[in-house]
Amino acid sequence: MKKNSCTAKIVKLEKENAILLTEENKKVSIPYDYFEVYPVVGETVKLYQDNENILVAPKL
Repeated sequence: MKKNSCTAKIVKLEKENAILLTEENKKVSIPYDYFEVYPVVGETVKLYQDNENILVAPKL
């Protein structure tokens, strides 16, 4: 199982999704269910992804 990770910043909160801007300047839309804690605009998070799962964790 290959696992990728990157840092992303939360730039916008929508009704059911958070919009993140990744290190590669790509915007991604992630449902709130994938976050460990409720997202906040401006917060930097660590985005982990493998073949089956996505996890968004607060960056410490």
